[in-house]
Amino acid sequence: MCDFTTLKSRIHKTLQLNNIQVVDEIHYQRPLEDTGNKIHFQCMQLKDDMDMNTMLMCNDRFSCVGPTELLCTAGRTPDGILNLLEHTMTTTHDAVLYYNGRWNMPR
Repeated sequence: MCDFTTLKSRIHKTLQLNNIQVVDEIHYQRPLEDTGNKIHFQCMQLKDDMDMNTMLMCNDRFSCVGPTELLCTAGRTPDGILNLLEHTMTTTHDAVLYYNGRWNMPR
């Protein structure tokens, strides 16, 4: 079985993200059966190992719906955002950024 941290690491590798990018959120369509035995889907976010276990149990129970598809969002680390801003700002910008207890860009 795969834990949440391992899943995030595998997604990071599969998407070939670099060291200033992170897997931000992971969602999946959780199958639910109503009283009429119809299957509906609810978008659920994976946040921890307990969510992973729930997803895997649903996958076992509803194997007829096919593989579980994951929707992931990727973001940048705070340092990655600062690096991007430093490289794209021109001298006409009048901005000061304060991050992690220090001023990161001159005015």
